[in-house]
Amino acid sequence: GSKMPAKNSTTNSVTIGGIKLLIGNGASGAVGAETAAKRWNRVFLVTDSEIVRLGLHKKVIESLDEYKVKYDLFDQVPSDPPTAIVEKGTRILREGNFDGVVAIGGGSVMDAAKAMNIMQFHEGGVLDYDNSPSGGKKFSRPGLPLFSIPTTSGTGSEVTQYAVITSEKENRKATIGDPMLVSSEVFLDPELTIGLPKRITAATGIDAIAHAIEAYTSNRVLNVPGSSVFSDTYALQAVRMIGANLCQAVKEGTDLEARKQVMLGAAMAGFVSQAGSGGAHGMGTPLGARYHVPHGTAVGIMLPYVMEFNASICPERMKEIAKALGCKVEGMEPDEAALSASQKMMQLLKEIDFPVLTEYVKTEEELKLLSEDAVKDKCCMLNAKALSVEEILALYQAAWKGEARE
Repeated sequence: GSKMPAKNSTTNSVTIGGIKLLIGNGASGAVGAETAAKRWNRVFLVTDSEIVRLGLHKKVIESLDEYKVKYDLFDQVPSDPPTAIVEKGTRILREGNFDGVVAIGGGSVMDAAKAMNIMQFHEGGVLDYDNSPSGGKKFSRPGLPLFSIPTTSGTGSEVTQYAVITSEKENRKATIGDPMLVSSEVFLDPELTIGLPKRITAATGIDAIAHAIEAYTSNRVLNVPGSSVFSDTYALQAVRMIGANLCQAVKEGTDLEARKQVMLGAAMAGFVSQAGSGGAHGMGTPLGARYHVPHGTAVGIMLPYVMEFNASICPERMKEIAKALGCKVEGMEPDEAALSASQKMMQLLKEIDFPVLTEYVKTEEELKLLSEDAVKDKCCMLNAKALSVEEILALYQAAWKGEARE
């Protein structure tokens, strides 16, 4: 039918970098109208069993039904999606007659949806297209248009060109990255995050603030004085919004305003993740691979120590981060102001009961192995100052002892 979409004054829409963002409480209910406007008949709806159990996809399904858009539900994406699940989704996409893909879930769901969507038009396995230094195959065309609906506020996958897929054979995470992977529409609906457990709210929120802090202090932006104003603006605003609201979102999970601020901050941080990453990500990744520490937790455990290290490399920038985190830095010595950022981050992590390294790594000897993994990670090379294996080990040791934590 040619129904007019309901005028919903709480949903705001803006297109940035070719991605249409629909923002507001209940925004996920606009999927039906958006798919119908594109004259789609059938969509491939990708999610996980937990989203289905919680009924978070209900609004999406009701809106598709309302506009008589058919869908096939694929709800089998696990966290850290392996290549096997990508292959399974790819097969269904190839066999079906779909007009678009709709992903609703956290980073794992969105990453898996991106990968299966593009692989339906390509030969070989998804890991052949890995962004490794050796250089993988290149995609020749995009997948079907992708609508992304995040249910966590963290990875930023809804607006990035990356998909992280796990190689079960090699026990490593591969990053597939290409502009062709970017979503065409994104629905930022804070209502979908209301029931998110404290642990996951904390881990995903800290992952997001780490994207912003590291995009603001990567050596990529430090080497181009004055021309990183686009990414800097988003990065600092993301730090402000997440820093001021994460505690409340963790403690009072039903606070919609706090949830919304963190969700918007996380998307902003996602937009600038291309500006570069840093040591917290580079040192977090091996923790995920070796000990199955959830991504955001692994990054957050290392974040304050890496910030402390970087304070001496880019004091002016760290001082700006400190201000964005709400520190009063007027009248402080430059190095003291820079260090207040990492101290504030320590404090924030304590307030939200964030896990510590010793919960996962039992002996100090194991830190050596982690350091050897991390030094090869591209994110450690992109840190404000590229990190040596000795520096990485020292940072792991500091985190393991919880040195600045007291």
